[in-house]
Amino acid sequence: TCPTKKANAWAKPWRQPACQNYEMAFARSSTHKAVAVITGSRHKSSPMKLTHQTAEIFIPDGTPVNEALERTTHMGIGAHPDDLEFMALHGILECFQNPDQWFAGVTVTDGRGSARAGDYARYTDDEMRLVRRGEQKKAAVIGEYGAMVCLDFPSATIKKPGNRNLIEDLKA
Repeated sequence: TCPTKKANAWAKPWRQPACQNYEMAFARSSTHKAVAVITGSRHKSSPMKLTHQTAEIFIPDGTPVNEALERTTHMGIGAHPDDLEFMALHGILECFQNPDQWFAGVTVTDGRGSARAGDYARYTDDEMRLVRRGEQKKAAVIGEYGAMVCLDFPSATIKKPGNRNLIEDLKA
């Protein structure tokens, strides 16, 4: 049984995570094998053509990607992992457990530049990227997002004048 179903026994069935084992889905996220994950810039079933091979579209409830993106009624775009939960809280709450409204989140940067203190003091940039990606996916499951798109841009890249890759990814 899915451990989140026990933890979220109060949740309505249409918002249960589509997983056999939630912990395993996230434990494997560094290899891009979580439930309904589309990665890379040329994935055939993805409606989007994203710049980075490490970009990811995560669908917490396992709905096909096209369907999940089409059902979106509210969207938030945040520069950094965890920005959405502060900036787009209204939209997230409007959609939470509402079968007619779905939140889609977009995180632009990869989290490599995150602060390093306490438990994270010795983490490398690549380790922080994986931590932040996992946290964002967990937020998508807990918040019952319809979709979570991680564009995975390094912060320095999006600050460069004339770089149109971010604009093209957002238009996709």
